[in-house]
Amino acid sequence: MFQIVNNRVNCIDVDKFDYIKRDTYKFGIGLQGFNFRLLINNMRVIDYEICYKFKDRDHIYDLFRCRERLYKEFYHHRVTKGIDFMISDIFKSANSYFKFDEIVKDMDKYTKLTDNIISRIKNTDDPSLDEAKAIIKRIEKRDLYTFVGEYSYKDKKTSEEVILIQYIW
Repeated sequence: MFQIVNNRVNCIDVDKFDYIKRDTYKFGIGLQGFNFRLLINNMRVIDYEICYKFKDRDHIYDLFRCRERLYKEFYHHRVTKGIDFMISDIFKSANSYFKFDEIVKDMDKYTKLTDNIISRIKNTDDPSLDEAKAIIKRIEKRDLYTFVGEYSYKDKKTSEEVILIQYIW
């Protein structure tokens, strides 16, 4: 049953279906012909494994091509990554006030964190949040961290490719 949500065998799961469908819609790029329902309707469980028909291989290829496009063009876009770094710096700067490092250890407090945290930072008069507020203003003005470049190398321990992205702020 767990393979339906998070399939570590072939990485085809409803979690992937969900974020691809949501993000392609939000980014306005469509699903490029990918048919989730066809794959779901044609899958079968054989010996406790989710299996697909050989004839559906092109639909599976489409799924991974769509995912690759999302990662290359949107999730790892230089502007997206710059804003990611800026938001990270906002949280680091606001940590002394909000104690995020403690909140993440307490599930009850952690589940109460919502997307309004940026608004809370902006609307709090505490001077310890001035640096965080300045970064928020930069994001709002589109004065984003500048992309310098990226460098890829092989990790000596795992032999996996690692990409180092550098920004100046």
